[in-house]
Amino acid sequence: MKNFILSIALAGMVIIAGAGKTYAQKSQTRVGIKAGLSLTTLGAATANGVSINYDYRPGFQGGVFLEAPLSSSITFSPQVLFTQKGGNVNTTINGINIKGNTQLNYIDVPLLVGFKANPNLAFYVGPQASFLLSQKDVITSGPSTATNTSTTGTRKTNFGGNLGAGYKFNDNVSLNVNYIFDFSHAAEGNYDNGERNSGFLFTVGYLF
Repeated sequence: MKNFILSIALAGMVIIAGAGKTYAQKSQTRVGIKAGLSLTTLGAATANGVSINYDYRPGFQGGVFLEAPLSSSITFSPQVLFTQKGGNVNTTINGINIKGNTQLNYIDVPLLVGFKANPNLAFYVGPQASFLLSQKDVITSGPSTATNTSTTGTRKTNFGGNLGAGYKFNDNVSLNVNYIFDFSHAAEGNYDNGERNSGFLFTVGYLF
């Protein structure tokens, strides 16, 4: 199922690129790559009366995107990105210190609309679909450490929002800052208050 969903996402990019090629002479639709830092958290979670607050966790984001002008001031920017999310925990429960590092790897597909404030600065907003690739939990409780890489119980597909801004230094290079947030819990189970991915992305983009 995951491969099928990813195939649809990639096929969508190819279709958009094909349509863009027809429109290229007039609209100057361009393909780009971007990479940089993700800084995400799972927020707060409560299960069985125990509350945990996650700290921000650094990771990586990188992938491809299109920039298709819809008018002189509005652009459409679909993207396919590999994003590391998750969060860190350092807390004490019942007198026992617990440290945790949760890394969740996704393929993110944001569909962003950009509004140009001036030729160099643009603001972006749009929905985002996230498809889980893998995960890794490392939990230290007292003297023992446990590692879990199973995706059982983790939501395989999630939807959320993406807000951002981009500044172009020239016709090719841009600096981008985005804030992302999921609408649903990262876990499939029911929590009183469950973990949700959210955080900031700092990337450098290059348009060809």
